[in-house]
Amino acid sequence: MIPSTDQEPVGAAWRTKGSTFVGFYVESLDDTAASLRALGAKILVDHEVREWGCRFIAQDPDGRAVEINQRSHCTDVGSD
Repeated sequence: MIPSTDQEPVGAAWRTKGSTFVGFYVESLDDTAASLRALGAKILVDHEVREWGCRFIAQDPDGRAVEINQRSHCTDVGSD
């Protein structure tokens, strides 16, 4: 399979087809979000519940998306 070179946005404008982004797990999603906001970081995607935990996506100073995750943040993840 040949990787796509098409750079049309897919889903969110910060993510293009075939792109990747770095992610980190933190002990406190809320504290990390507050710290980044206080430093003036742009939050691209606010708090989201995912099947594996919770996350938000911030923008680094060079404009790249950075995913911040916490596995135990959302207590209702995985419950039906």
